[in-house]
Amino acid sequence: MSGDAIDYRSCPVLVVDDEPDMLEIFQLNYGRDFSLHTALGGAEALEVLRQHEIGVLIADQRMPGMTGIEVIARAREIRPDLIPLILTGYTDVESLVGAINLGCVLRYIPKPFDPHELRAVIRQAIETFRLRQSNRRLAEENARLVEQLRAANERLAAENGYLKRHNGAGAGFEAIVGSGAPLRRVIERARVVAGSPTTVLLEGPTGTGKELLARAIHDESPRRTRLFVPVNVGTITETLLGSTLFGHKRGSFTGAVAEQKGLFEIADGGSIFLDEIGETSPSLQVHLLRVLQEGEIMPVGATRPVHVDVRVIAATNRDLDEEVRAGRFRKDLLHRLRVFPIRLPSLAEHAEDIPALAEHLLERLARKLRKSAPTFSPQALSTLVGHTYDGNVRELENLIERALLLCPPDEQISPEDLFDRVPQAPAPAGGSNGTLESAVLRFERATILEALAACEGNKTHAARRLGLTYRGLLLKMKRNGMSQGA
Repeated sequence: MSGDAIDYRSCPVLVVDDEPDMLEIFQLNYGRDFSLHTALGGAEALEVLRQHEIGVLIADQRMPGMTGIEVIARAREIRPDLIPLILTGYTDVESLVGAINLGCVLRYIPKPFDPHELRAVIRQAIETFRLRQSNRRLAEENARLVEQLRAANERLAAENGYLKRHNGAGAGFEAIVGSGAPLRRVIERARVVAGSPTTVLLEGPTGTGKELLARAIHDESPRRTRLFVPVNVGTITETLLGSTLFGHKRGSFTGAVAEQKGLFEIADGGSIFLDEIGETSPSLQVHLLRVLQEGEIMPVGATRPVHVDVRVIAATNRDLDEEVRAGRFRKDLLHRLRVFPIRLPSLAEHAEDIPALAEHLLERLARKLRKSAPTFSPQALSTLVGHTYDGNVRELENLIERALLLCPPDEQISPEDLFDRVPQAPAPAGGSNGTLESAVLRFERATILEALAACEGNKTHAARRLGLTYRGLLLKMKRNGMSQGA
């Protein structure tokens, strides 16, 4: 650690000696370099330690009442991360060396000391203290992430058990609610790739259910009996991400007291879901490229790679082609990820699924909140269908959870339960009465007009674009009162 990178005055130093002249010498020599506290003897030193965040303790060994080693032992009960140094004018080197070997003391300095040498020793002690603090924070963060993963896997196992009991098999694609043409196309593509080990890239706006589809692909694959490990790479600091994904060896850095497997090794034989892949740093992208190319990871501190058999499903709401042009994402990594791309539609692109999706979410959230599930009033469903969703399915879920909390028992959910301000739907063509059916008709008409415009009025091409037969398109146009020339 470079001394130039440290503000040495930010780490308080306590000097303990029974001679006032020695404490005055310290203040004169080092008062400008360090944030110094002084104490005449052990009892006074312990009181200073209780009141201040001391990082380095310099204690004279021979003091009445309490020796320097005894002061250090008591001090570390108060400040466990303290870095201790011993000053001595006597030749009791054997006991001091023993204390150093036991880890009680960083080093001892004989009197009389060289002022320049002691300044360097104090700086080294401060650097050691800062490094110890940093390593402890990293170890705590790693422990927190491992605990989060353990809890997530336990929760996932419980959810999978519930789904198997209620659906007769794994969740799979049956967990995806909706039968509209855009969603059908997504599921058809996912079915094609589910049985292979091919890398999948899920693209689309936030809140469209990318993790749900990734789980479904895993559940429908031969890997369904092994772990599905989801990780949002955009929420983990770059410092920890490498160790979290690839693991580390014991002693690879201070605080690495045991070998730890990374998430790729934990997912061996199963699938790993890398959400927000567009948020990764260039250095991490190099490691991910190696996993995809060679099937190997290199744990921190390892001397040889570890082979892993992991199916990678990545997701992003960013335009990765634009990220490549901007130099923020590797082109070769994008090619490795986009072997089988699937774009998830926004909720507006399959608004015909909103009623069924709303009913499904209502039932699921009622179980979560331990409430009996009410029903939607026709006006509430009509309002949901006509709403514009910036947050897609996630926003719809939030609206329904709010409504469940606000809706009185034994009453239907109303538009007022869903929204603070109920959106005003435009008047439907033909003077419709504002029911769910009229909202669906409005949506169908607008979608058909958009497709016809995109296809320059060619109804055959428009029908294909909409996932309909030619006859099906004509029937819908007739139902919506649209002329053949529309």
